[in-house]
Amino acid sequence: MKLKVLLLLLAAATLTSFTYSQAKEFDIVGTWQATNNDQKFILTFDKEGYATLQKGGEIIGGKEFTLYGEKGSMTYKLNYAKDPDEIDITIRQNSTGREKVIKGIFKVISLDEMLLAMDFDNRPANFDSAEVRLFKKVK
Repeated sequence: MKLKVLLLLLAAATLTSFTYSQAKEFDIVGTWQATNNDQKFILTFDKEGYATLQKGGEIIGGKEFTLYGEKGSMTYKLNYAKDPDEIDITIRQNSTGREKVIKGIFKVISLDEMLLAMDFDNRPANFDSAEVRLFKKVK
């Protein structure tokens, strides 16, 4: 009986050492790249909570950018408490304060890879959408 209890405790201790949350070590800060149909998407997340998107030659986001003659900013927030993990990217028009939130989900594949699905209207529920991209960290 004592041997069974000891083996059970040993197994439980071993399992917990391998099942740590990757989200605690995962750091989204940096530059991420995805390619879809020969089109490159580059997302950069900084420590201050700003995000920048580059698609082709167009760059939007960051602390301050200009789009259609209007100044704006683009920020991000992560929520690891949800399953799947959530990301919200907020584009703010500085002159009016008007905001648009792009809702998304992401899945950490490794410390340098993540699946990302986003939508302007509704947060995706899963990764079955055609709008899912595999992003790889480049910096």
